[in-house]
Parts: sequence; structure tokens; C-alpha cells
Amino acid sequence: MKEQEKTKVVLADRDGFYLQRLKRCLERRGDMTVVGMADNGVALLDLVIQKKPAVLLTDILLGGGMAYGFWKTSKEGTSVYLHFYFRD
Repeated sequence: MKEQEKTKVVLADRDGFYLQRLKRCLERRGDMTVVGMADNGVALLDLVIQKKPAVLLTDILLGGGMAYGFWKTSKEGTSVYLHFYFRD
């Protein structure tokens, strides 16, 4: 599949190791390309503006609720998926 035909994805999470694993998993599918990763809300906002992804997969707790704000105000054309996990 050509790079321009793949779904553009931006990932955001506070855990860099998790971001790398998720990126590998998504790109292994062959129909997605990760165009950016962020570990804070400011970097995430910049990426979304610059890259205009079709999908944003973000930690719901990123930036003190900033991810929830993305979900509520997302513009047409970007699907926002919120995720969270707990580590003991």
C-alpha cells in the first residue's frame, strides 16, 4: 500500500515505551502510518494542527484532561479515540 493511501494516525500518551509499542503494532497492520507522537498536551495540539491526522489515539489523562477537550471539540475529519490503562 502506498504511503499516501494509508490512514494517518497521531498517538499521545505519557509513557514513551507504550507509544513505541503501539506505533509498531499499528504500522504492522500495513494500512496505517503514525505521523506523530506526543507525550504532553501542547505537543499533541501542535501535531494535530500540522499533520491533520484521520485518527487521534490519546491517553484520556494526558495534560490534565486536555485529551477529553480534543474529543469534545474535534473537527470533522479526525476521529478521536480515548484510552487509559492502570499500572500497579
